Amino acid sequence: MDLLLPDKVDAWSDCDIVTLQLGENKLTMYYQKTFEVVNGVRMAAKLAMRHDGSQIPDWRDVLDSVKGQLRPKVKANRTYRRTFEVSNVNEWSVAWNGTLVILNFNELVCKIHYTDAFRLHAILRRAAQNAKAWAGDGSSTLRMTAYLNDAEENYKRGYAV
Repeated sequence: MDLLLPDKVDAWSDCDIVTLQLGENKLTMYYQKTFEVVNGVRMAAKLAMRHDGSQIPDWRDVLDSVKGQLRPKVKANRTYRRTFEVSNVNEWSVAWNGTLVILNFNELVCKIHYTDAFRLHAILRRAAQNAKAWAGDGSSTLRMTAYLNDAEENYKRGYAV
């Protein structure tokens, strides 16, 4: 697939399911999986941006750039509920190549620029938050991703403490 433009990417929540539109393709995921994808998109966008030699953007600037696309926050439900909708995403991965972020869902491969990936991160995260609030899930998890590269080489150079 060719490079996706920002107007061809959107995400929204429908009950506890998040729908991600990439061009003509609509992908549905549970909000738990969506948070994992959001984490991968953010990490790949940061790595692609560092490859370009740019600084990490201020998140307020990213949110201001997508303010028109963000759906309003949903008020949290007090009881846990679930729909009978099913996800059509079985496998996913996020990678980067140069300044591009490569999204792979099942057999669909999409490429977006890292600046658009930061926008996708904000839109997708809000959709996942709304789906989680609708489901009445009050739990919280801490997700972290680390990119370790040339750890032994850095130790040889004396950067380790």
